Amino acid sequence: MTSGKEEAETTLVDYFVVAGYDPEVGLVIDTTCDDCAWEEENGITLSSKDQRPPLQRAFIAKILHHFPQRRAGAPFSDEVLSLCMPKGLRFFTEKDVPLDVSLHTFANIREDGSRINGTVITYYEEVRDARICEAMSLLHTEHVRKLTAGEPSIDRDRPHVPPGTVSGGTHTLPRGRRSRTKRISYYDGGGHNTLFM
Repeated sequence: MTSGKEEAETTLVDYFVVAGYDPEVGLVIDTTCDDCAWEEENGITLSSKDQRPPLQRAFIAKILHHFPQRRAGAPFSDEVLSLCMPKGLRFFTEKDVPLDVSLHTFANIREDGSRINGTVITYYEEVRDARICEAMSLLHTEHVRKLTAGEPSIDRDRPHVPPGTVSGGTHTLPRGRRSRTKRISYYDGGGHNTLFM
């Protein structure tokens, strides 16, 4: 027996969502994503936040598709994007791309008591669109230009020392020691690096 009311479907999954790069939006830096881990690791303050290289920044992502389009009793909410991609859309070179697929879950309880639960599988694929590669290369060129324009040259302040002379005891670190700071990757777009997103 059924009553006059519409019965809600019982399913394991309400929606399947595909999120990522939207060509209509392009490469726009997402200022809403907090990436405190990278900032703390590299000593970035709020004033120097815009000095991060493009491969260390978040870009705006978009929900590209969701299936099904509608489900009775479970309206689709665009807020799942921030739960699916809390660090925004990221780019990597082949040297830095995570090789393993990552998985995380989330639960969001709204003010009305309704819940959104989800499981996210994140993987990175090679960027084959030349326009995206060109835009990333342009962002890196602008980043390097800003860094070099704002810093005075160190060589102007240093006195000239002829080759072969000891420079007053200011030697570099021993060969066995390496800097513990994280290396920053750059993308030049000249075919030397493969870009992933």
